[in-house]
Amino acid sequence: MGLKNFFIDFDALNYARVRIVTERGRVIEFTVQYETIIDGEVYPVVRYDTAHGDAHRDLLDATGRNVEKLWLAGWDFDAALQHGLRDIKANWPQYRMDFIQRMTQ
Repeated sequence: MGLKNFFIDFDALNYARVRIVTERGRVIEFTVQYETIIDGEVYPVVRYDTAHGDAHRDLLDATGRNVEKLWLAGWDFDAALQHGLRDIKANWPQYRMDFIQRMTQ
């Protein structure tokens, strides 16, 4: 079994935390979580993972509570992982703006 943990930095205040577990070259579980730093506090904003048996995306609020779950049921975990990485890399600025808006509601 293989385990990889790493970060992808977008800028000084925004990054993705990535955890991938593989077995015989296949992804068997993963987490890709976009985190932002606001006023010195780290907040998880959006997370793709396999925590409930199927890949899914969670949008989070400032307390870490899930405000929207998008199931990727039936997706191959490697495909879901790649999708999550691409989505967060491409859309983190919008996710951050939406998160800040949720903080002020």
